[in-house]
Amino acid sequence: MTATSPARNEPTATVLVVDEGATTGTLEAYLNGAGHLVVTAHDGASALRQLSAQPCDLVLCDVTLPD
Repeated sequence: MTATSPARNEPTATVLVVDEGATTGTLEAYLNGAGHLVVTAHDGASALRQLSAQPCDLVLCDVTLPD
């Protein structure tokens, strides 16, 4: 099953905000395998820049980011 945005019938655009490399890689691989279009950010400022530049359907964020 592929994750799709209900409004556009396109892959779900997902921003993944995690500051740990191993966790990022694992989650990104899983989400890509499920059909998500994944963009990663490693801190809050990068995530905000990404979100203002391109809309997304889902944000997954680490709750213990350094900023």
